[in-house]
Amino acid sequence: LAAPGATLRPGALAEALALRAAAVPGVARSRARVVPRSRRRLEVRWRVWLDPGTAPDEVLPTLCALAAEAEASAAPYTARTRLRLSAASHRTPHVS
Repeated sequence: LAAPGATLRPGALAEALALRAAAVPGVARSRARVVPRSRRRLEVRWRVWLDPGTAPDEVLPTLCALAAEAEASAAPYTARTRLRLSAASHRTPHVS
């Protein structure tokens, strides 16, 4: 996500993480938020909605790799990532 020696703003990190996760097959949408907790620590709150019929174990390895890359990009800060997986609604839309 970031080049070595460069710094990355928290908002840019959150946006990049959400966009990259949304491109993963089986992911319906994604939202991330990066919250500074102290001078050296960031908390990444990441929510991912899965397509109907997608099992979490199908996308979890890819999402873990993205989280590890995001944590490495946050250097010199340490980052803690909290991932929440949800199923996207598969209800049929109502016709009026």
